[in-house]
Amino acid sequence: MGIAQIQKSETETTQPFIGLFAPAARSMDDVLKARPANTGDRRTAQLALLSPVITAVLFLTWITSGLLGFAFGVPAAQDLLAALDLQSADPQLTTWITSGLNVLLGVLLLTPLSTGFLAGLQLSTVVAYTTALSIALPHLWLDPFGPLLKNVPLLLLIGIWAMLRRRR
Repeated sequence: MGIAQIQKSETETTQPFIGLFAPAARSMDDVLKARPANTGDRRTAQLALLSPVITAVLFLTWITSGLLGFAFGVPAAQDLLAALDLQSADPQLTTWITSGLNVLLGVLLLTPLSTGFLAGLQLSTVVAYTTALSIALPHLWLDPFGPLLKNVPLLLLIGIWAMLRRRR
């Protein structure tokens, strides 16, 4: 029995068996025609592309706010501590702690840390900052540059980031 006969014999005897357990291979065109992408598929693909962009935006927000705080935050910390009647608190230390936390949050966004934990940490930090500033300097809500008002979409963006990251 030659090689060609053996190969032909094996193909003939196994083909019916394979047909029972494995579907016939189809071209990609046939697969897509049988089940074309719907709105949900397209939306999922679009959001998947947005996920790294949102991560980058949050990273830049936290890193930049931390670095700006290190560079220029002491006067703002003095005003905040005075308004909260905490004159005994050290504005330099307050600046270093809050700015360091901001930089840390930015760096943590690049790690595989738990999404829920990291989202909670970001949300609680924004809420804590917003609450402290709202109590001490409520006029910031009316500031034309919106330093506190910008926290509202930031909270929403953090929530969207967490939802997109959990899908993976």
